[in-house]
Amino acid sequence: MGLKGRLKRLERAPKGRRDEITRGLDSSESIRKAAQHANACARDEGPIFEITEGGEVLCTVDAKPVTTWIQTGAERFYWMQMEWVAHNLLSGVEPELTLDEKGAFWTQDGRFALSRVRQDLSALMGPRTQKQIEATPLGRWPEFLEADERAAGILKRLLRMADNADVPDEYRMPNHHWHELGEINDRLGNQDLGSVFEDAEEREATRRLTWTLTYEQAARAMLSELTSRRDRFVAGTEVAEEGEGVRS
Repeated sequence: MGLKGRLKRLERAPKGRRDEITRGLDSSESIRKAAQHANACARDEGPIFEITEGGEVLCTVDAKPVTTWIQTGAERFYWMQMEWVAHNLLSGVEPELTLDEKGAFWTQDGRFALSRVRQDLSALMGPRTQKQIEATPLGRWPEFLEADERAAGILKRLLRMADNADVPDEYRMPNHHWHELGEINDRLGNQDLGSVFEDAEEREATRRLTWTLTYEQAARAMLSELTSRRDRFVAGTEVAEEGEGVRS
């Protein structure tokens, strides 16, 4: 049974039965099989999980132990999200989610979306979140950076850290298979899926920043402060607009 089937089965089950199913999913065998499947799907991207001789599953990034079945999916989604953040920052696009100081992503209206332990797919990519993203004013991000000198400085330091990082030549981004397919389609004139990158330079910059956000805790701390300051800027703007509405 696949991931979606297991989740539907879990949602339909009564509370007592749900606990029993969860215990089964969180068995060492289920976690190990899920990790093996994730590694197989990653292919030449490299293994996401290390499985020890004793059967323990660890995250390759930092040897974080995997103790639940759902964590195997969350770990992969998490670093994929970091790649999207990296590309947005380099493209001058506002990050869609906020990274808190504990390393969890939240929607701008305060719903939990993703951590390395669990994920809420409806908050991560559901219709409510998509509407919120689509409603984001295009000029808000540059306006925020112009208004907040500290935030602009954080972004510059983060990009400089990625430029100076010793990124292994063999490192590949989590979504590199899609990027390669898009680039092939561009060459063949297939418009179903094109490359998200303007050129090879942007792709390499995204690869470097993704690696930096993945392996450098200091980089993630910068991202957390940057997105938190954005949220405070947005909240202040909304309050000001409401005040103007009341006065008028």
